[in-house]
Amino acid sequence: MAPAPGETVIIKNDATAFCERDLLPALRKADIEWLIVAGVWTEACVAASVRDAIAEGFHVLLVKDACGSGTIAMHETAILNLANRLYGGAVADTSRACALMAGQRAEVWVGERPAPILFDYETARGAYQSL
Repeated sequence: MAPAPGETVIIKNDATAFCERDLLPALRKADIEWLIVAGVWTEACVAASVRDAIAEGFHVLLVKDACGSGTIAMHETAILNLANRLYGGAVADTSRACALMAGQRAEVWVGERPAPILFDYETARGAYQSL
């Protein structure tokens, strides 16, 4: 995988992608409304970028199986915590995110209100799998 000729490349040097000064102006210039987010350390870098994207007014499609963390429990609970903040956003797996990027229809989990998923240790795995 490599950038296409002329494609903008922004190197992320901190937890949030929005710390890079070129990112937000590039997104605004391109009139971007939705961001598709995947990455490493779900509860840290991914979470920081998602929170900053929401704060800047973007809708976020979080690709749950294209993120990762130190343990499955850390990852899954981080996805659930982010889903609870994605009011106006969505969560999908990779195959559904790819379908959407290809202009196809795909069923995704949509956050319709703040904090819609209440979970505890016993119910976290099932809540994650239902996204």
